[in-house]
Amino acid sequence: MKPDKKFPLFIVSGASGVGKSTMCEILFKKETDYIVLESDILWQEVFNTPQDNYRNFREVWMTMCANVSQIGMPVVLCGCGIPEQFEICDAREYFTQIHYLAVVCETPILGKRMREGRGIQEEDWIRSSVSFNLWLRENASKTQPQITLLDNTNLTPEEAAEEADKWIRKQPGLHIPHCRKWQIHSGRFHRNTPEAPSLFSGQRPASGHRVREACPSCPHRKRAGKARQVFCKYH
Repeated sequence: MKPDKKFPLFIVSGASGVGKSTMCEILFKKETDYIVLESDILWQEVFNTPQDNYRNFREVWMTMCANVSQIGMPVVLCGCGIPEQFEICDAREYFTQIHYLAVVCETPILGKRMREGRGIQEEDWIRSSVSFNLWLRENASKTQPQITLLDNTNLTPEEAAEEADKWIRKQPGLHIPHCRKWQIHSGRFHRNTPEAPSLFSGQRPASGHRVREACPSCPHRKRAGKARQVFCKYH
């Protein structure tokens, strides 16, 4: 089946050992408005084709992301990569836009994280990672589209994840309802629950009070009517 619902795709890149996977794992566990995937889980030697910029690997992942997003949410894909590797793919047509974020840090910090944090002693691997980290810092503004940099030198993984989440949410083409969860009541009475704020002047309605208004800031308010009332649990 060919994906027919188009969403933006978010690419989170960065050098090996910089902390992007740790950051994305926090997003994976925390967020419900987009789906976070890690590209390394599908890596096999058959995809190791630097001569064509790893084209098949990108095609597989973009097609996968497009199909996953058919549930109605965009995908955030974490893994090393740059725009030219994605923009040329045939699967590019499945997305409205692709937004690129790269996690970077200062060179001494990257070396320390790789040696001490991950126990990596292979100097060729460390040099390659440092080189890519420097390339991103120097060329992010020159790529098409441009790459946004997230410097996590002085950030905890949680703080970096928070900054990444802010970046994702402010990108054009991403439509996340102001209220993420809502309930439709067909002439029923709303049962007050601790986690559900009321629509009435910040007060919680007593059990049995009918919710007659939709949350004024909720995009689903148009569904409200005499027989159908919308209750937004976040407002």
